[in-house]
Amino acid sequence: MSEENLQKLSDDLTEFAINTLSGQFSGAYKIAIESKNVSILKNFKNIYPVLSAQYLNTLYSSLIRNDDLYVTETFKKFKNHCSHSEVCLLHIIRMLCDSILELFDFEKCNFSSYQLFMTTCTMQLNMIGNTSKEMLPNCLSHKCTGIDISTCDPNEKLFDVKITKNEKVDN
Repeated sequence: MSEENLQKLSDDLTEFAINTLSGQFSGAYKIAIESKNVSILKNFKNIYPVLSAQYLNTLYSSLIRNDDLYVTETFKKFKNHCSHSEVCLLHIIRMLCDSILELFDFEKCNFSSYQLFMTTCTMQLNMIGNTSKEMLPNCLSHKCTGIDISTCDPNEKLFDVKITKNEKVDN
């Protein structure tokens, strides 16, 4: 992969990861306000593995079925920069989202309004995303021998989350 394509793919994957997390934060904020339970947001990192797996499995299924224009066009754009499989890219997106969230500090967010919450989240996500993007060249440097997505079963999950009794999340 050329240096230019590596940079474009890194930028595109980081933007996608930031948008993914931003959307999940937005949904969590709305649920927290409706339920009058802001602790949902402060404990977001505990529910994130389940949300992430569900969302990525939905992307996976949509890529197989080719039934979501946004998803198929986005992954087509990713694939224009590289020879990695969609399955490989989904794993890289999950790893990137996980690493961004690990550094994210909800205590730095302003919870007083939806607009302020999303603005403070977006600022932090962009800052962390730009730093986390630096690890992508290593993640993308392998020769991908991934699965042809058209041979996959859209009813099977790619990502699974198991929650144990002590609420520890295992992936």
